[in-house]
Amino acid sequence: MRAVIFFGDRKAAIEERKDPEPMRGEVVVRMKASGVCGSDMQKYRTPRKEFLEQGYSNLVMGHEPAGIVEKIGEGVENVREGDRVMVHHSAGCGYCPECLSGYHQLCKKQFLLGSNVDGSWSDLMLARAVGCIKLPERLSFSDGAIMGCTGGTVFRTFERLGVSACDTIVIYGVGPLGLCAVMFGKAMGARTVAVDLEDERLDFAKKVGADEVINSKRRDPVEEVKSLTDQKGASIAIDFSGNATANVLHSLQFGGRAGLIGFGHDFWEGFQFKTSDVILRNLTIVGNLIFPIDTPRKMIDFLQLHHISLEKMVTHRFPLEKALEALELFDTLKTGKIMFVW
Repeated sequence: MRAVIFFGDRKAAIEERKDPEPMRGEVVVRMKASGVCGSDMQKYRTPRKEFLEQGYSNLVMGHEPAGIVEKIGEGVENVREGDRVMVHHSAGCGYCPECLSGYHQLCKKQFLLGSNVDGSWSDLMLARAVGCIKLPERLSFSDGAIMGCTGGTVFRTFERLGVSACDTIVIYGVGPLGLCAVMFGKAMGARTVAVDLEDERLDFAKKVGADEVINSKRRDPVEEVKSLTDQKGASIAIDFSGNATANVLHSLQFGGRAGLIGFGHDFWEGFQFKTSDVILRNLTIVGNLIFPIDTPRKMIDFLQLHHISLEKMVTHRFPLEKALEALELFDTLKTGKIMFVW
């Protein structure tokens, strides 16, 4: 089978690998769609020495898979050969306190696709059966792939922030996460304001439902948000870029709710904001680490109930043999979601 591996320093290759065979509790999934995520690109951009130190060498990349179950191992009961499935990006032991809470990502025995086990950018992928979730015929393989990380992260963030039709949501950063947030916000009846540095992404945000767009290179986003809300500020603001945390907090009204999601400069280096401002303005700040394993099941119902197709946020589709071209394009930060399709 073909598989995409990284070397660090924006170097990648397509290699031939041996087809996987499932052991007990495992399945082999024939890929039909797999998304490119911002966290994949962090590995792609990592300097070579650091890349090797983190143990990513020779791993198949990718962690947003959807496809058809091709083989099942002993003891697998939740799926059968021929089932359409999306695969949760992480699977744990299933019985430790972290797994029982739903957060398999915190399990000490976790299998994290594209990080410590081979991922989904290959023709066939080995997966733990516990992470496989059946995909209804009404949803596409791309829907399933996006739910596997990007969509689930946004959905869980919205759950924790209590998004409703009463809200004005300011979305800082409209890459794939932000575009998904625009779509979910509109489905929940909220007013959505998209903020980004790139006109291409803002134009696409408008196409998928943003009520207002702000280019923060040309206009002060905090002042624009205040202008759009009669100087009150937004009820919810979310930083998907990781570079706009201070603007997010300053964009909020009294009693507002902030979501901090992105892994940018602010994540690593912090930002300047007074604790007194949080207290005196009665703000709620929510950080969100991906999502528990039950989130995709809720999303499946949500997407079907509201007739949402996440395909709308896909701007480019590539066959696996054009993976290097796809990565270079996504690295420009001017696209929506990029999907590998089979």
